[in-house]
Amino acid sequence: MEFSGSSVRVDPKSLALDAVTGEMIRGHGEGAGERPSEKAGALDSSSVRNFPLPFASIVPDWASKPERGPVKASVQGDRLKIRTAFALIVLASLLGGGSACAAENLRLNPHLDYSSDSQDGPLITGDRLDEGVARGLPNYLLIYGEGCFNSKRQARRTVHLYEKYKGRVNFVIIDLDRKQSPAQQELVGKYYRGYIPHVVVVDRSGSAVYDASGEVEEQRISALLDQALRAAP
Repeated sequence: MEFSGSSVRVDPKSLALDAVTGEMIRGHGEGAGERPSEKAGALDSSSVRNFPLPFASIVPDWASKPERGPVKASVQGDRLKIRTAFALIVLASLLGGGSACAAENLRLNPHLDYSSDSQDGPLITGDRLDEGVARGLPNYLLIYGEGCFNSKRQARRTVHLYEKYKGRVNFVIIDLDRKQSPAQQELVGKYYRGYIPHVVVVDRSGSAVYDASGEVEEQRISALLDQALRAAP
């Protein structure tokens, strides 16, 4: 581990991805766990939470198969209405209400030592911390390591921001010392460059308006989030 200003360099050679569990682990060997740097840009579909089943597989057979033989028009019409309503419900769950799947109740670890790189456990706890970015909302991403005092200080700012913007901004918290969900693994691959803490702000359109390693003042992030909230969806 190497210090640089307000960020810490995590040697890419000491990180690897467990092929069985998908966890980020510390390892050794040439190029272990190394990820190429990528420029911030519009999020592709792989960076956004996807519904786990193909659409066709969640429509019941009775709703998709046509009637055989003479059928009263009213019966066929009713089934068409049911099928249409079912499709609309699924579509709404996929596209609408991003905050319904957002991380919630973020709490700062009260035992953090902000002056050392001690391992004090997860910096932030809460509900649904395995979620990725949400469509149609500004997103704040924090990628951190537990044994890093810079990450601890940024975690404290993050919880302050959450208390100010909860319900309006989606917060994504990624702990590199814990197993990440598939959606979060995609985000780590897209934004993480080997330094912690790493902060990303994504606007409603999915473009990164801030993407940098190191501590960043709360006021600067607030200005970016306010601007993203004012922008039309």
